[in-house]
Amino acid sequence: MMQAVKITPALNGWIVKVGCQTIVSTDKSKLLKDLGEYMTNPNAKAKKFIAGAVNKELAECPTPPPVESLRPLSGPPVTSSMPTVR
Repeated sequence: MMQAVKITPALNGWIVKVGCQTIVSTDKSKLLKDLGEYMTNPNAKAKKFIAGAVNKELAECPTPPPVESLRPLSGPPVTSSMPTVR
């Protein structure tokens, strides 16, 4: 499944946020090639990128708590009509 992609310029390259992952690129051509591959087949590209990652232990994204467990500082608990994604 394709995740949101945010590209932020940095002094010597680009910081790319893809879902909960952060990738750094210093080569514009490679960045554009990787982005094209991701848009064509996001699951395959994500697996390939993680397989070649320097810090593979960071590849697992934390699971957010279910909406039902979130409570405002005051008032009734927060409820949602949307299904919880797990």
